[in-house]
Amino acid sequence: MLTIRLSVLTGIDALHNLVLEQSLFEQLPENEVHLLLWRNQPCVVIGRAQNPWLEANLAYLEAHHIPLFRRISGGGTVYHDEANLNFTLMAPKPFYHKDLMCPIIVSALNRFGIKAELSARNDILYTEAGQTYKLSGSAYRETRLKGLHHGTLLINSDLTQLRAALKVIKPHLISQGVASQRAKVINLSSLNPAINMDSFQATLIEELAKAFAMHGKWLGMQYGDGHLPESATHLYEQQQSWAWNYGKTPKFRHYINGAHEPHEQDAYCEINQAHITQVVAPQASPNMRNWLQSRLSGVCYDQNSLEKALAPSAQDSPTQAAQLRQWRRLWHNGHRKTATQQSVAV
Repeated sequence: MLTIRLSVLTGIDALHNLVLEQSLFEQLPENEVHLLLWRNQPCVVIGRAQNPWLEANLAYLEAHHIPLFRRISGGGTVYHDEANLNFTLMAPKPFYHKDLMCPIIVSALNRFGIKAELSARNDILYTEAGQTYKLSGSAYRETRLKGLHHGTLLINSDLTQLRAALKVIKPHLISQGVASQRAKVINLSSLNPAINMDSFQATLIEELAKAFAMHGKWLGMQYGDGHLPESATHLYEQQQSWAWNYGKTPKFRHYINGAHEPHEQDAYCEINQAHITQVVAPQASPNMRNWLQSRLSGVCYDQNSLEKALAPSAQDSPTQAAQLRQWRRLWHNGHRKTATQQSVAV
């Protein structure tokens, strides 16, 4: 028989909560369903196969001390704050499937008079006066024996900050990663003033209990921060590391053209796992191309490393120094300020 457990996390430490979720999923017993409701302090969370330089306004995040994290599931980029409710379903197969959670959330919305509907990709949508809003998006992580489904619900989030944090226009970056599907969003509290974090969470808990209790032994709710076992130490270290949050970015190309649409004669760098692997400069001489390749190959795609690599030295010829200054100017115009390579402080 399945046992069904619901945990409501009271802490809003984003790093802790993301690690806890992953740890609980890794250690999930084969006969247990675990549901989580949780909130985070302001942060941006990107999908496993996404490019942070194309998904978030990194200069804005740094200026406002908003951390960025890469999660273990796929899907697109989301903004979290204390007025956003996250939900997670972790369950063994074959009980687990992607269509378990969203109809329950729609039922909770219906109780507040919000006539939401599900899209083919399990987005929860609401249409008013011809305009469709995305109320919730989902992401998934599956293994052979179990699955995880999580998503977000904007209760009364700071939408101004959300838009600023996720506003990115970088036509000179071409990525092989998964791009977010941009959509208009709206707070649930704007649709019904009776909705706040407490009222909606209480209603959703009632709907979860009603839906899941018929499938096994309902163990009820537990409130708390959630204890991280010692076995989660490596997950904690990974989740706060630059190597995971930025370094795991799929291959992409940075055109050295001052942030314009790429042209076939523009020089560019190939970047893989956040390190420059190849330099292509069609209009440079063969000697200059070879020198640029040796100069930049292997350089980490972070602010400090790029500044150092593009700074002329006494050993450089006047032509080489001029080339570096030109690339540095164009790189700054397009790149502005990239993420500094360091652990994320939250």
